[in-house]
Amino acid sequence: MPSSPALWNGVLYVGSSNADTFYAINAQTGVVKWKVVSTGRSFSSPAVAGGVVYYGDATGEGLGHLYALNALSGKQLWAFKVSADIFSSPVVQNGVVFFTSTDGNCMR
Repeated sequence: MPSSPALWNGVLYVGSSNADTFYAINAQTGVVKWKVVSTGRSFSSPAVAGGVVYYGDATGEGLGHLYALNALSGKQLWAFKVSADIFSSPVVQNGVVFFTSTDGNCMR
């Protein structure tokens, strides 16, 4: 797993470069609380703000998605598709999510 985990409320959130899967893991027990399959590999480290987990993925085919998941359940709240891979870690400031993609754009 090349991404660094984010810790929030006793749960580690981390993406994976194999099986295109994103995990929520209990930090005390190591038990997987939930996992979701993405459309691509997750190299970016997630950000958690307001009970929402944000992370990007990379398909390797010039497409990426920025996902917003409910931190407690893993339910997808929304996904934003871009025409480039996302390797950067998102940053959340004042309710705005910032990230970059391999096409050289910075989005919010």
